[in-house]
Amino acid sequence: MNNCSVLMPGTDELKMLTGEDTIEGGIKKLFEYKNMEVVALKRGSRGSTIYSRDEQVDCPLYKVEQVDPTGAGDCYDAALLCGLIEGKSLSEAGKMASATGALNVMKLGPKKEYRGNDK
Repeated sequence: MNNCSVLMPGTDELKMLTGEDTIEGGIKKLFEYKNMEVVALKRGSRGSTIYSRDEQVDCPLYKVEQVDPTGAGDCYDAALLCGLIEGKSLSEAGKMASATGALNVMKLGPKKEYRGNDK
């Protein structure tokens, strides 16, 4: 964790990584690491909250018809990182991330039966 500056855990992951029983305790513990800059707590259908040392932003949840949640968290992570790298505020980056995750769940993702061009 000493080399981590952005972490995007779910609630259970946060508690496991920090050994804390509460979200508040877990977030506080993560910011004890000197390099930690941003923690995005992903809560699935309950949205997400992005924390920095100075700010806490609740991100919107876009209401869409879910077809397949496969990869939604990965899409969220990638969009959040893109937003941060582009210099967007936590709020703007969070909106990008939430929208990307929502777009992802609207389509059917990969299935085990799918083999692409394999014959």
